[in-house]
Amino acid sequence: YTCVIDSAPDYAPAYLSRAEEYHYSYEYALAIADYETYLQLNPDKDDSAYYTYDDYYVDPAYELAILRRYMALPDEALDAWISAQQSRYSYDDEDNKQTLDSLNVVIEADPTFDEALYMRATIYDEAGEYENALADYQAYVALIDDEDSYTHSRITEIEQLIALPDDLQILYREGQEAQNIADYATAIDAFSQILAQQPDFMKLYYQRGMLYYYLSEYELARQDFVVYQDRVSGEESSEVDYLLESIDTLLGSLDGE
Repeated sequence: YTCVIDSAPDYAPAYLSRAEEYHYSYEYALAIADYETYLQLNPDKDDSAYYTYDDYYVDPAYELAILRRYMALPDEALDAWISAQQSRYSYDDEDNKQTLDSLNVVIEADPTFDEALYMRATIYDEAGEYENALADYQAYVALIDDEDSYTHSRITEIEQLIALPDDLQILYREGQEAQNIADYATAIDAFSQILAQQPDFMKLYYQRGMLYYYLSEYELARQDFVVYQDRVSGEESSEVDYLLESIDTLLGSLDGE
């Protein structure tokens, strides 16, 4: 992109593309400069023009706001935020600890840093530290302007989890662990035991339905998805609609054999 800019300094898409490269290489100051140049070359702010050189849509004003917030962090917190982003998705326990340590530095410097709160919440959630996850999810949704249906749904699920008796919380973790290693029968058994005592734990109908789906137990999957669908809305409901249509198609093809 630099070569393109050197030969055609008024070619705006190259600045947008290079800004994205700088952004995801954590070169935030350079990314800001290129986003600003792009906007100067497009003063009408025509949304249709917000594409990188390789046709990837970007809203430079939105990206600028994010990066300026990053750059407002103290140096130590900014370094910690970059470190957290680099280590977050390795799925290694030691790296997750490093990510948590980094996020704690960021949040201590700026308790309203919503991205860091959400990232820390997901790490706690994955580790089964539900009280900590709940606190961070709640702090996150209190800060954002738009409705985040997934996070609100997850808050409800965690509240239900925390309210479970200790033996059922243990059973839930065992079911999750079994699901993670594709031991679907064991996971189904664990979730079924919980639902027998806690029939209002809606998310488990979805989880168990997916496990039945993976095992080609389509009628049982359908039953769970229908129960779950009656209690959800928005994106989650659309996903269940798709799954139910898929099951109808699969069952239809099996009936035709």
